[in-house]
Amino acid sequence: MSTFGSHGVYCCMGMNVARTLLSAQKKLRVLQLGAIVGIVLLASGRSSACSSLSFEWGNARAMAALHEKFSTAIFEGTPQAVTLHWDFMDAKEGDLLSDDNMLPYILITFKVEKTYKGELGPEVQIRTGLGGGDCGSQFSSGITYLVFAYGPNMRQLTVSRSSSSEWIGDSRVQAYLRFLRKQRPTAKDLVEPKRWDDKGWKKQEEERHRDWEESEKRFAAVTGQICGKVTAKNIWPRSNGTISFLSTMGYSPVQHPTATVQADGSFCSGHLGPGQYYLYFRSQTDDQVTSALYYPGVSGKAQAVPIQVMAGQTTSNVYFNTPAQETFSIFGSISVQSGMQFDPSICSVVLASIDGSPNPRLFPWETQIEKPSFFFPIYHFRFEHVIPGRYIPYITCRTMRRSGWFTKKTEVDVTTRMKFISLALVQKK
Repeated sequence: MSTFGSHGVYCCMGMNVARTLLSAQKKLRVLQLGAIVGIVLLASGRSSACSSLSFEWGNARAMAALHEKFSTAIFEGTPQAVTLHWDFMDAKEGDLLSDDNMLPYILITFKVEKTYKGELGPEVQIRTGLGGGDCGSQFSSGITYLVFAYGPNMRQLTVSRSSSSEWIGDSRVQAYLRFLRKQRPTAKDLVEPKRWDDKGWKKQEEERHRDWEESEKRFAAVTGQICGKVTAKNIWPRSNGTISFLSTMGYSPVQHPTATVQADGSFCSGHLGPGQYYLYFRSQTDDQVTSALYYPGVSGKAQAVPIQVMAGQTTSNVYFNTPAQETFSIFGSISVQSGMQFDPSICSVVLASIDGSPNPRLFPWETQIEKPSFFFPIYHFRFEHVIPGRYIPYITCRTMRRSGWFTKKTEVDVTTRMKFISLALVQKK
């Protein structure tokens, strides 16, 4: 059982560290920063979606000192497993579900290569978010990272995009490693960044770009790619087709490598860490999914064939056959607990995939709830063109008044032309 509880990881983790850093600003004189909070927000010199704030930041040596001071644990490690934890998926049939508290998170198991701070064993679990807005960090198989982890103790460590945990071959991470290993700094390690309006800023920006290009070349040497072609006959809009590359060690359902399928059906991944990957093809129109298949053209992961990625190599000639998929309809009714104030105009029913899509909650299968009528005197809903698979339907409402409302968990296996399901909406006091 996880020691982290049931709440998700949010950017406030980075902001909590930021507030700690701000409180220590008067004591720290190693940097001349506009705001010391920049350590967790802009250490890379790139803007972050985790915060709308922007700050100046210091030289790499001093930034490494701040990371070292405020991190709970620092280590070099290679990810071994990525596990999704979601009460929504783990609940039993009949349990009460609420979209207010269904906060998923990810646990990443690292093999520890070298420890710089903290008492760590040969393996450690780090918690992070899913990405896509919650600042979750992304780690690839077969790649070694320098990880700055935060938490109250060694059993409750977290990491986010703002904590500068990156591949050890990155030029900035190399500067951090020189500090942690007590090695002599290079001249670049001690260069203070220019202000945006300084004359020397453009020259520094050009140097950073060259460093980035060199880092990309080094990263390409330790990663690989998958390229191929999707074959189909007028059953999906080619401009909307995407391929997801899903590591067999686990992956975030929200943030994982993807590639767009070109008009001729060709596709090519970005840099992938060494390891095996499932390929998942998905296409859709504005209102429905038209195809959702795993390579080489099957509907379930159990029948999928993973593809091996080798460092410095491109796996080509991957032909992904996408046969036409039959779709089905789902009809349903909603019973509402007596005395509840229920407004169906602000609510909808969502079908969350259990074993089909790599991203269970981001499905277009969401439908409005229809009010009772003379011929149908209960709340009801319907889904059309549903891809075969197993789903969990639940009710979600766009208002804070939704708090305290629960849907009894039920599962539906879409394998026949029409399914009828019943949902119960109850309220806990």
